[in-house]
Amino acid sequence: MRTQKVHFLTYLVKNSIDFTNPQELALVALPANAEVTHISFSVEEAADAGFKADIGFIDEPDALASDIDISKAEANILSKIFTTPQVQEIAVSIKPAVGDTPATKGRGTLRVIYYLPSTTMMEF
Repeated sequence: MRTQKVHFLTYLVKNSIDFTNPQELALVALPANAEVTHISFSVEEAADAGFKADIGFIDEPDALASDIDISKAEANILSKIFTTPQVQEIAVSIKPAVGDTPATKGRGTLRVIYYLPSTTMMEF
């Protein structure tokens, strides 16, 4: 049996959101020093026409993506790569087409892949 050192571990965080609840946010908590390499937001069930989504941080709701059309069932891949200086939360916020009228349908999933600095021994 042989061993080798692995210096980074990969994590996948997945959270679903119901578009009909305007107060709900799809939150993904990231630890400090996380190296984020992939963010995707897939719309499994389309919302009503005109609804949009923003993806960002709690204090910057559209920092990663803005005005994603969620009235179509499709996957949206974000091309943002960054390292978190401290614990951060990524959130998806839903914006209604008109006023404060909530969506009557729709679901989506936020997925974030990140690495954390660490060292572990792997046997093979």
